[in-house]
Amino acid sequence: GQRPWIAIPTTLRAQLDGSVGGAACPQPGGGWRTPALVLSDPTLPASLPLRDYLAGLADAVKCGVVQDPDFFEFLESRAEAIRGRNAEAIEELVARAARVKAAAVDSPSPGPGARATLRYGHFVAGALERLAGAAILHGEALAVGMEAEMKISQSLGWADEETGKAQNRLIKALGLPTRAKGVPADRLSAPLLAAKLPGLDLPDEVGHARGPAPLTPELVRAAVAAVTK
Repeated sequence: GQRPWIAIPTTLRAQLDGSVGGAACPQPGGGWRTPALVLSDPTLPASLPLRDYLAGLADAVKCGVVQDPDFFEFLESRAEAIRGRNAEAIEELVARAARVKAAAVDSPSPGPGARATLRYGHFVAGALERLAGAAILHGEALAVGMEAEMKISQSLGWADEETGKAQNRLIKALGLPTRAKGVPADRLSAPLLAAKLPGLDLPDEVGHARGPAPLTPELVRAAVAAVTK
């Protein structure tokens, strides 16, 4: 049988999300498998370059928006301390985010909330990363991707205006971008529309998601236009 393995993440993004499991969690020797144990040192993120540290926070926003309203409230209430790399805030941030992600990964029959914990924002973010290359970090692209996909949810009548504003405020409070300035909307839309559109699981209120969403080219173009103005 396969040997259990232990993850020891050293970046904030890995501590909050990637090391816990899911498609971002490679096992030694190839393939993908959830670790038996994750050992995170919450003092390490404070040593990261500020831009890398802030980019890692996007995965925490994702978990709060689609899966855990209490975690979202924690992020809102401690945004200044988290952005300022307060040691106590980081420790609680890492522990709570990892628990939310672990619950999604371990779900035997994941619903929209668990699926969105793994994927929300990545449809647009992946295309933005490929287009911008080294000019953008994953977390920065993810923040913009969440804003675009929130626009889709609002266009469908799922998320209301206040839900969108709450996400936008939190992203800004944590020092992350909400727009891909300088990126042509048509160049970002093109790869998204080149293949069959996926069914996205999207937030319909803070801490809850539904799906899959019936995507259309018009919805995608409008959402991309909103984050590239």
